[in-house]
Amino acid sequence: MTKPLVSVCTLTYNQKDYIKQTVESLLMQETSFEYEVVISDDGSTDGTVEIIEDIIKNHENGHRIRLLAHANMGVLPNYIYTFPQCQGKYIAFCEGDDYWTDPKKLEIQARFLEENPDFSICFHQVDRILDDKVIGPAPKENVEAVYTLSDLSKGSMMYTPSVMMRAEHMNLPDWYVESPLFDYPLQMMVARKGKIKYLPINMADYRVGTGIWTTDNGTAQMKKLEKLMSLLQREFAGYDEVYETLTRRKNEYTFVIIEHEFYIRLYNQTIDFSKISFSTTLKLVVNKLKSKLLK
Repeated sequence: MTKPLVSVCTLTYNQKDYIKQTVESLLMQETSFEYEVVISDDGSTDGTVEIIEDIIKNHENGHRIRLLAHANMGVLPNYIYTFPQCQGKYIAFCEGDDYWTDPKKLEIQARFLEENPDFSICFHQVDRILDDKVIGPAPKENVEAVYTLSDLSKGSMMYTPSVMMRAEHMNLPDWYVESPLFDYPLQMMVARKGKIKYLPINMADYRVGTGIWTTDNGTAQMKKLEKLMSLLQREFAGYDEVYETLTRRKNEYTFVIIEHEFYIRLYNQTIDFSKISFSTTLKLVVNKLKSKLLK
């Protein structure tokens, strides 16, 4: 196969129940260019690798797959390991429990990026799936839109199986391995180099509740987001508007964590009021009163 225009980056770990559907959806793509599917398995023990190997051997497009099967290293180290293995000008993503639904997905997104060099990311609408039932599209907007780094700094807007980005802009900082999330900080790095295009075409299904993030409880998620904002603050210290947005978000996450721990300790009668400022205590009490009044 000649050098691919697009590399599909797929990470797997113990996803035997989903992986066949995922991989076959990647191989059904109809393109006017070469593409490759780079699957990096992070030490699966449930038969995931064997299913992939069978597809490579028996599927008519199995030759497109490059399987990187290795010992478990964790999500972030696996991505850092896999990115340099991708040869394409553009990188598309689909984790081992999601899948694509439109055979023209790669063609549509790659064509857009080829024709619009001032854009660094292209993403589209997906259906959110829970227990194999559609619970709604995301994003819900049905009109094309253009976003910037400033817009993205306000919060994540892209689902992983919808994203395609320029490989040349995927320059990862040293702190990336410390990040609690792989996709959002990567998108921020790449969005620094160009605009973001949203296509209101539904071309993938995203499974809710099967990933590491969605199985965390609320406080654990807030702590991860707090840490992520701190890392991004370091990276975007020279971008005033973006930095201010990241700072505001970090402060919001920090307060939610404090609020949760305050009420847990209050309930358990283990709280030490001498270690909490009067202003913070007052804000916590006011928030509690507001929540009761709104019920």
